[in-house]
Amino acid sequence: VSAKHLRRPLPRRPLRGLKPGKKLRGTVSRSFNFGTFVDVGAVRDGLVVPFHMYEGKKPKLTPGDAVEVRSEDGTWRSATIQEPKGKRSYLVMFDDSEDEELEEVADQDVRLTRVASLKEGASIDVFVNNAARISGEQRISLSLVESKVGTQPPVRSPDLSPFQAIPHEDWLDAKVAESGPFGLSLSVQPPGGGRAVPGWVHKIDIRDGFIEDPTVEAELGQEVSVRVKAVDVDAGRLSLTMRG
Repeated sequence: VSAKHLRRPLPRRPLRGLKPGKKLRGTVSRSFNFGTFVDVGAVRDGLVVPFHMYEGKKPKLTPGDAVEVRSEDGTWRSATIQEPKGKRSYLVMFDDSEDEELEEVADQDVRLTRVASLKEGASIDVFVNNAARISGEQRISLSLVESKVGTQPPVRSPDLSPFQAIPHEDWLDAKVAESGPFGLSLSVQPPGGGRAVPGWVHKIDIRDGFIEDPTVEAELGQEVSVRVKAVDVDAGRLSLTMRG
């Protein structure tokens, strides 16, 4: 093939020229539980978060939609919607299921991660939601819904009111969800049972003595016992201690 028949790659457009509301044609590249990246011909892919994949405040899930389903211990499992089951539940197939059996799950325990139309390689129309510099890097957020341009996903705080009446000396069951340089994020069972909620243990409350690296103090998924240290219902913060 001669050089004159080779096509030069088209130059990538800078993000600074992408204004909110601008309609673009793009190609779906990669999907994660937090959203889907779309190649719109810019210097970097744009991200469509689940909130910007549907009209209104709540998605109407359809077959093929990728979701996460909340388990009793508060963890989430990836699944695919197979069909609605009445008005308040769905039949799903879990991604890690070996027998490929369908399971019925309640609507309140399901959250969308990707609509079926956002398959890898699909060509779609998107709208620029925002282009901004975050942590020193220029990033672009996109929306499938023009009426949602300029809006942000609502932040939902967990209901921590059941923990307000718990005496500080009472112990609760919890599981380590994440560890970092300042402490541990836990999944905590409410008193009397129910769905687990997120809680936080600062490194000074993991055990007696000096702790340099909280990540070596507990493993992910490890079951621990905790006591309530402080509850901020309005802010959705539950502070815990593992110290006796």
